[in-house]
Amino acid sequence: MDALITLASGEASFFDETFLYIAGGALVVFALVVAFLGMKKEDFPTDGQFKALTGVAVVLVVCTGIGAVQSARFEQAERRAENQEAAKEAEAEAEEKEAEEAPLTEGEAAEPEGDAEGEGGGSGEGPSGDADVGPEGVALFTEAGCGGCHTLADAGASGTTGPNLDEVLPGQSPDEIRTSIVDPSAKLSDGFTDGIMPGSYQNQFNEVELDTLVAYLSEVAGN
Repeated sequence: MDALITLASGEASFFDETFLYIAGGALVVFALVVAFLGMKKEDFPTDGQFKALTGVAVVLVVCTGIGAVQSARFEQAERRAENQEAAKEAEAEAEEKEAEEAPLTEGEAAEPEGDAEGEGGGSGEGPSGDADVGPEGVALFTEAGCGGCHTLADAGASGTTGPNLDEVLPGQSPDEIRTSIVDPSAKLSDGFTDGIMPGSYQNQFNEVELDTLVAYLSEVAGN
């Protein structure tokens, strides 16, 4: 993934905003000049001039389009790299916190483990459950760009394009949350229309990643 991001950034380095502005500006100036000459000269353009101007216009339009596409790809690659970096930092912080809270001796380790088994009942609730899915869940949520559309306090996300997950997910079963991810058209939240959320996440996540994300959302939404 890092190699793909580096390649995309290298390809787009030439087609930056400066190139896009130059190509777009040249196209605007060209259109103004042609319009001005058309108003001043009755015989403009001649057949030869029309062919030449058409060729120039095509070149400028193509250059502007290429610049826009490559600039968008470059921004997307940068955004993905930033998301991955944020996910790595979140995972490192979680591991550091887990290390600080870990028991120092085997005798001390036995008691928290027993408490987790008695209170959590193997359901994944409590501190040990959070430690299992928390860092990976945050990483998956962040890398997939979910925070750009949804609000989720635990992940520091405040998107408003889609439903507030802290409000709509509490009370839902893991199966319902899973369906909302892989088949968002199956059940729509009040005030939101079909098509806002893409249906491609089923192919983007493998089964383990999807289970981890569902478990994470089940644990933290609304907390």
